[in-house]
Amino acid sequence: MRHLMDQRGRSQKFYGELGFLCLAVVIGLIVRIAFLTQTMRSDEALTFNNFVQKPGELLHYALPNNQLFHTVLVRLTTAVLGADPWIIRLPAFLAGIVAIPLGWQFCRRLNNGRGGEFISAAIAVFPFFVLFSTNARGYTLLVCLCLLAGLHVQRILEDPNSTAIWPLAVFIALGFWTIPTMLYPATGIVFWLTLGLITKSDLAVRDGAWILVVLGIQIVVLTTAFYAPTLIREKGIEEVFFNRFAASLSTEQFYGGMGDNLTHTLRHLFRHVTWKLPLVVLAVCGFVASLMKREERLLLFLAGVSGGVASAFLLKQSLPFTRSWIFALPFLFVVADRGYTWIVSATPRLVTFACHLLIIGASVWFARDLVIHNRIAKYNDTGLFPEVIDVADYLTKVTQPGDKVISPIPNKEPLKYYLARAECPVQVDHRLRQPGRHFFVTRENLAPDGEGKLLATIGAARVFRMH
Repeated sequence: MRHLMDQRGRSQKFYGELGFLCLAVVIGLIVRIAFLTQTMRSDEALTFNNFVQKPGELLHYALPNNQLFHTVLVRLTTAVLGADPWIIRLPAFLAGIVAIPLGWQFCRRLNNGRGGEFISAAIAVFPFFVLFSTNARGYTLLVCLCLLAGLHVQRILEDPNSTAIWPLAVFIALGFWTIPTMLYPATGIVFWLTLGLITKSDLAVRDGAWILVVLGIQIVVLTTAFYAPTLIREKGIEEVFFNRFAASLSTEQFYGGMGDNLTHTLRHLFRHVTWKLPLVVLAVCGFVASLMKREERLLLFLAGVSGGVASAFLLKQSLPFTRSWIFALPFLFVVADRGYTWIVSATPRLVTFACHLLIIGASVWFARDLVIHNRIAKYNDTGLFPEVIDVADYLTKVTQPGDKVISPIPNKEPLKYYLARAECPVQVDHRLRQPGRHFFVTRENLAPDGEGKLLATIGAARVFRMH
């Protein structure tokens, strides 16, 4: 009888935890929908205009902006549903939603079936996640692939078998196909797997080494296969892996710029996060709890991932964009979730329930703040041009056949997108040295010299007619 009652209690507890996850998903869904139709940004518009809309250019890697796996998914969705901004953003949006239950499951497997409340709420409302869930880039897709890879590492460590590692290779290879900066999380994940295999007393060294060799071969083969059309077209790997955005810096440049890069990264990752202090406290508590209780799973994960990522970062000697580190946020939340679980586990059930309600309430309040103040739409990541719709509408009315518009480079692609949506045939070009958001309407064979006649001021944008 006692066994049945215990089993019933565990079932009720699990369904309560599942209900919490569902609430977190709903909150994440609502806050993302609120920003799904914001104006197109420069990077996503560039990808759509130059790669998605042109099947022959789909796998062209002229710029790192073309995050290939994500671009292919956008091509599929827009081919079926159309080219509205929310449709272009659908793959990133769905990946941002799926990351919530994936993070929950990943955390619970690492913490022996416990927790998941903090990480699911954090992923649901964290501003950086919301931003890239509503921006047609491949970063939330990369997060999902990293979480899937992490889940499979745990399965391999539970039952080491070289014939069952191919899903891990697929997830890592797809990550590389999405963004080459997958190098950092992939190295961390492989280091974690290596440490886990080394510490398994019932696994022969030769068998563990064979698993790693097979995994390495599979990753190389699959990544090469995914990139094959691109590598053939680009005639080598230089444009993909050694372009100017991914090139290694000199030792002096790298270490000299590391401090400023780290400061900038942390400041941008945690913008408008009013709960930074609780996050740090919970993360410290989680680390202490794992040490005190000798939780091998979590400690191996922390040592492997942090050691691998740090090694790749120091060996690569490159200073990536802030958004390249988005994969690390769920890993931080896992440790914080362990701290939260450790704290509430020492409280009565009613207090634990109240703490869960507090997290949900805080998540709702924080999501409401993001929406009311329109915070995500004001972030300038990947090229913000808030007046673009009004500028495009105005240009549609005042331009004539034979006109072209000279635009600043950051604003060119969103303007092209909205002019095309308005079926305005005017050509959009750019000048390398062009002030602010100044747009010049000129004839196709006339270069815009000087300011010209001011036609309109639209927010921070100014439109001129050249004669």
